Amino acid sequence: MKKVILSILFAACLSGLAAQTLTDSVALGAPAAGYYVKSFMRDSVSLGAPSGGVSYPNDVFYSIKNGVVASVAGTNWHIAFATRKVTSQTNAMQGATIIANEGRGVRVYESTQAFANWNTFDTTGYATWNNPHNSDSTWDLGAFNKVSSNPLDFGWGIYDPITHNLLGSKIYLIRITVGSSNIFKKLTVNMLAGDSQWVFTTSSLDNADSAQYTINKNAYSGKLFVYRDLINNISRNREPNASWDLLFTRYGANFTQFNQTIFSTNTGALSHPNISVSKIAGVPFNAALAGTFTNKITGVGTDWKINPGAGKPNFVVIDSLTYFLKNKDNLIDKLAFEGFAGSSTGTITFKKEFNKSIAGITYPNDVFYSMKNGVVATIPGNDWHLAFAIRAAAPPFNVMRSTTVLANEGRGVAVYASTQSPANFASFDTTGYRTWVNPHNSDSSWDVGALNAYRDVTDGFDFGWGAYDQNSHDLTGTKVFLVRVTLGSGQSTMTVFKKVKIERLAYDTQWVFTYANLDNSYLKTVTINKSTFSGKLFAYHNLITDSTLNREPQGNWDVLFTRYGANYTQFGQTIFSTNTGALSYPTLLTSRADGVPVDSAVAGTYTNNLTGIGTDWKTNPGPGQPNFVVRDSVSYFTKTANNRQDKLVFKSFAGSSTGLIVFNKTNITLGTGLASAKSIGLVSMYPNPASTSISFELNDTKNYNVSIFDITGKLQIYTPVNASNNSIDISTLGAGIYFVSVENNGAKKVVRLIVQ
Repeated sequence: MKKVILSILFAACLSGLAAQTLTDSVALGAPAAGYYVKSFMRDSVSLGAPSGGVSYPNDVFYSIKNGVVASVAGTNWHIAFATRKVTSQTNAMQGATIIANEGRGVRVYESTQAFANWNTFDTTGYATWNNPHNSDSTWDLGAFNKVSSNPLDFGWGIYDPITHNLLGSKIYLIRITVGSSNIFKKLTVNMLAGDSQWVFTTSSLDNADSAQYTINKNAYSGKLFVYRDLINNISRNREPNASWDLLFTRYGANFTQFNQTIFSTNTGALSHPNISVSKIAGVPFNAALAGTFTNKITGVGTDWKINPGAGKPNFVVIDSLTYFLKNKDNLIDKLAFEGFAGSSTGTITFKKEFNKSIAGITYPNDVFYSMKNGVVATIPGNDWHLAFAIRAAAPPFNVMRSTTVLANEGRGVAVYASTQSPANFASFDTTGYRTWVNPHNSDSSWDVGALNAYRDVTDGFDFGWGAYDQNSHDLTGTKVFLVRVTLGSGQSTMTVFKKVKIERLAYDTQWVFTYANLDNSYLKTVTINKSTFSGKLFAYHNLITDSTLNREPQGNWDVLFTRYGANYTQFGQTIFSTNTGALSYPTLLTSRADGVPVDSAVAGTYTNNLTGIGTDWKTNPGPGQPNFVVRDSVSYFTKTANNRQDKLVFKSFAGSSTGLIVFNKTNITLGTGLASAKSIGLVSMYPNPASTSISFELNDTKNYNVSIFDITGKLQIYTPVNASNNSIDISTLGAGIYFVSVENNGAKKVVRLIVQ
């Protein structure tokens, strides 16, 4: 009868208590949306060396983001007609503006004579006439416009509420100075018809070439002005099609000194209407913060330099003067001038910190995963560049793990090790950096990072980035590293360079490191106390935002699904590439079964290789194929620190479209009965298979009776267990299949045990 009961029990074990397989997934995310980062660079523009007797012959349209947009002749126009249209009563003037090229010798004189006197226009005493100027505050008031108490008066013309046209009646004298000669033209603006068409008449004073001309605003859509050459009677489309922020040019403006205001020409920068400017003086560029913004077009202007006077070689650029430029999207860039060569070359040099648009990245997330509990945390994967080890040293074998400095190689970070001393940090020379040693994180262990890899392995005191000091017991930095951060992809890719030196790892408790831009700007010294990140592997630092991140989740995790760098060998050639895959926690053991049907695969030798799972479970099908191919007959076995064992079989990988990885996970610790055993406090039995002993993980303090039967139903071992005495010696059992009954107060669970 006893054997019959056990046979029934055996059948129940095989049919009702089989190990359960769970289909699970993680997602590294669809491509992230684009974003902005701060970038720093030096740049210059040139208004040109003297040409044809004209100094500063060129105009330069400049984008803070993209640099020079266009360099065009600055002397080939004399007046310009607004092409923007009126959008509200508050900006009515912007559609009726007419400016003069006052920075290149054009002067406007307003007569009191009506258009009826066009043919007999008298210029006697013109020098005493009203000589209006372009505004130095706005593009909306040109030399031909004026501010009037009459809202219908636009200076050159009056608004007709019946036709909705602006009608002109004045005659203007235009004096154009070319070298030492003056050329005179007369002009009247006949009308601005329906805010869409300019009609004007020009002529020499002798009426020899008198003619009426028409300009349609629609032909210059997106531009501020259409520019008119009065000598050659040509309309010019000078503004670039691409967006611009500043116009480096010659312009006229009033200048007040000793209570006297005079009109003078200047070399400087005028702002686009979409740009507002804040000027901060007396504060170093790195420390300057924006103040109140103004829409004045000469917010940058010309006051950043001083003319040193006759006989001096160059203009003097004012120190500690920073301009902040805010665009229509409220993104703020910084600009500081460094040099001005004057009329010899017209070259203006400056430095800028600007918002760079970066395309979205693929696989933007990292996923920390627990074999027991599934996804523990999903967090951004590209918000750090270097990671500093938190674990303490455990001499004599586990020393390197406490000194590791990783690079985020899977997200565009590359490290170059120089031979220059930290004492030369300020004068760090990056010439030929591409030929320097380019060390990488280990693909076998968390204990060797890119900054540790370039070390003398025969020297027990060399840790790559620094050396052990036997007196202070600190690790002191010995190298300067160049860190290259590549952001984005495609045409919007941007590269940021930082120089980094590890000052010290103080007594295995405190990291101190310094980094800066290559020109020594944004110099930062950072301290990381290991105790702040207790229980984590690393503290992660962002070199661009100057922030230290606590990224690892508080809960236990076993596998990190991420992007990482690793060497790859094919056809006898080893190259470094980025991969999408899984990295193992330091205490997780893995075993890989290849070429065996997944249903019959069993674990082999376990290893604690970091990439024991890695990326080899899939192959890239090549261009034009929809998805990666997951390899058949590849199984992974994992064993945690508490001997929980799982079998992992990958099913699919969607690639960069979603970053979705699907897999089957089977807990094989107990073989059977794991889920139902929870009701009597049994969490797991391990190891399984076993050879000398087994242990029970219990979630309460009760006493349990354990019976072990062989396959015939014969009782082999009977013993009590509890949370404090939870191991059983099974060394007397022969190899084979056994059944373990765990019982308490009538509640019984049976699990299968394999003895090897």
